[in-house]
Amino acid sequence: MAASCTFGTSPKRERSSRSARAALRDASAIERLSFEERAKLAAWLHGWNDDEWDEQMKRDVASGKLDTLLHEVEEDIKAGRVREMP
Repeated sequence: MAASCTFGTSPKRERSSRSARAALRDASAIERLSFEERAKLAAWLHGWNDDEWDEQMKRDVASGKLDTLLHEVEEDIKAGRVREMP
């Protein structure tokens, strides 16, 4: 079974591109929601249970895998190399 893709584009990249286009359509759909609908969506998202990525982050933190990175961030904060996001 041959994969359908544009010449010079891998099937994986094409799937990624389709996913990005779908995400943009979804974002546009969210912008069209009423205030009440957006509030319901925000409440639903806020209550979202941890997914696989969140669970992996918790395991990495607990195992010390991110200690070096955390130390670098703390040093950057102490040295004044971090600023508030606008």
